[in-house]
Amino acid sequence: MIKDINVKYLTTVIEECAEVIQACTKTQRFGLGSTWEGSSNFEKLTAEVGDLLCVLDKLVKSDTYASQLVEQSKSAKEVKLQLWGPERRGLKSEQ
Repeated sequence: MIKDINVKYLTTVIEECAEVIQACTKTQRFGLGSTWEGSSNFEKLTAEVGDLLCVLDKLVKSDTYASQLVEQSKSAKEVKLQLWGPERRGLKSEQ
């Protein structure tokens, strides 16, 4: 059954994803400790991830059926990450 997703959150999710991408690329290029617009890349990245998680949480909670499907997908992704994630492939996080 296809439900209407609460579209008022979709634009905000898009905007927040773009901000997380920007913070990730700045961190990747210049390092966590480098400053950008008065904050370290670590501070920017964690703030943007927090903003995105907040909006995603509101989007998911706006529809109980969608919430159940998202949790199923989240669990499936956990399994995939255990099999194929960066730690499994021997990649280490850079700081």
